[in-house]
Amino acid sequence: MRNIILTTYDTAFFHHGGGEREMFLLCDALNASNMQAEMYGPNSKPIDSYDAAIHFSLTPESSHFVATLRENVSALYLWQNVWFVEEPSESYINNISEQLRKFDYIIFKSDAEENNFLQYFTVPENKIIRVVTGGDLSFGIQEDSDIFRDVHNLDEYLFWPGIIEPQKNQLTAINALKNLDIPIVFAGDIRDRGYYDLCKSVAPKSYLFLNEMPPASQLLRSAMCYCKLYIEIPTDFPGISAFEAALSGCHMVLNDCEWSRSHFSDDAVYVNPFSEDEILSTVTNALLCDYDDPINTKKYRQYLSPNAYNELVVSLNSSLV
Repeated sequence: MRNIILTTYDTAFFHHGGGEREMFLLCDALNASNMQAEMYGPNSKPIDSYDAAIHFSLTPESSHFVATLRENVSALYLWQNVWFVEEPSESYINNISEQLRKFDYIIFKSDAEENNFLQYFTVPENKIIRVVTGGDLSFGIQEDSDIFRDVHNLDEYLFWPGIIEPQKNQLTAINALKNLDIPIVFAGDIRDRGYYDLCKSVAPKSYLFLNEMPPASQLLRSAMCYCKLYIEIPTDFPGISAFEAALSGCHMVLNDCEWSRSHFSDDAVYVNPFSEDEILSTVTNALLCDYDDPINTKKYRQYLSPNAYNELVVSLNSSLV
């Protein structure tokens, strides 16, 4: 049985966002694929006990950690999970380029992510592994319970799950939509307390700011299924929740970028995340739509874990012969 360790940068789990959840989903998927996978932590075995390591998210501070992984495992994979909105500095590019040379394989979850990364870094084709984002298997089953609206005494609402921080852009959306007669429900951990406080101070009293819901819980699935619109308008790119929203049949308003359009095509409407006027007009129009044609949720089943990671499993099996 292959022994796999999943690692990341030191402050990753100070707060829980989509990237951290992605690590748990991948770990579960690998274990479901007849491998022995675990997260790096105080209960991990000595590092040379593992056959392969999958490292999430390089930072300039990762150099020593990555070098140690390289010295101790047979196969080293990078799950970079980054989206460049602005061109990185020369020193950043040089640092990350040096670290990249230590990896056997680089994992990309979409053509858009790959194209964005390769603007600044060179990765040989034979080192690239392409997978798709993996959503929780429970989202493949339609949720019938209306428990979320019952618990929070809601009728119509917009739903935006995910971590609260400036790059996720909740404040811009609040400023744009605060005069509409429909609340936004935010549900997620807080990475930037000052930003969160500013969001709350600007938001109408009808807006809800909830703690992160247990992933794939009945409460979260109910919130998805019964929202009027799912919205996620970050300055980078949406996350796993957007796929789970599509699997739930949600009508979606997403930020207008290559990542969003390549995944959801005509099943979402898109908006410039920096324009309050465009956010207001787009959401207003979306709320007026009748939506006679429901989303074909079956085509998003490819994004369900563990099958979403099949190509990675094949690579791990072949590289560790």
